[in-house]
Amino acid sequence: MTPGTLNIEAVAGDGYRNVITFKDALGEIIDVSGYTFSSQIRKNAKSEIATNFDIDNSDGANGTIVISLSGTQVRDLGLGRSKWDLEYVIGDSDPTTILAGTFKVLPDITRITE
Repeated sequence: MTPGTLNIEAVAGDGYRNVITFKDALGEIIDVSGYTFSSQIRKNAKSEIATNFDIDNSDGANGTIVISLSGTQVRDLGLGRSKWDLEYVIGDSDPTTILAGTFKVLPDITRITE
C-alpha cells in the first residue's frame, strides 16, 4: 500500500497537533483501538531520529488518533525541512506506513520575553 502524503508546516516554538480519522472506502469509521501507532521525524531517511510524535489513541474505537509535538520539540528540530511518517501494527503483523511527507519548521517572529 502506498502511504498518503501529508506535508506539515509548523512555526518554531509552537506546538503541533493533528487529529486523524480513519475511514474505509465507504466512509465508515474504522476502529483502530487495537492498533499500535508510531511516528518519527528525521532530517532524511538515513539519519538518526530527530523526535517522536506523541500519539493519543484513546478515541481509537471511534477511528480517531491525535499526533502532536510540543513547542520545544518543534523548535529543537531547527529551521527547514525534515521527513516524517506514521505507521501502525496490529498484533504481531508487519508495520504499515499510512502517511508520510515533509515536516517544515518555519521561523518564529514574535518571541515572548520572560
